[in-house]
Amino acid sequence: MRALGFLALFLGVAAPLGAQTVQNPITPPPVARAVNLSGPRIGFTALSDGVVEKLHERLIDVRPTISQFGWQFEKQF
Repeated sequence: MRALGFLALFLGVAAPLGAQTVQNPITPPPVARAVNLSGPRIGFTALSDGVVEKLHERLIDVRPTISQFGWQFEKQF
């Protein structure tokens, strides 16, 4: 009788362990890796006549097109 009670208690406690078995394993996500996207950037800006005129009023003479160059520091995970 005592053994039967112990067996019932054991099966009652051990039953949730069955839920931990993996039927369809889920693959973990891939390890994150960093990609270096740093480098030079170039560009051009076209200014309207109104902007060129406003700059000229402030004694800044520019042409309607401006070239730009820069370096961008960027990493992607």
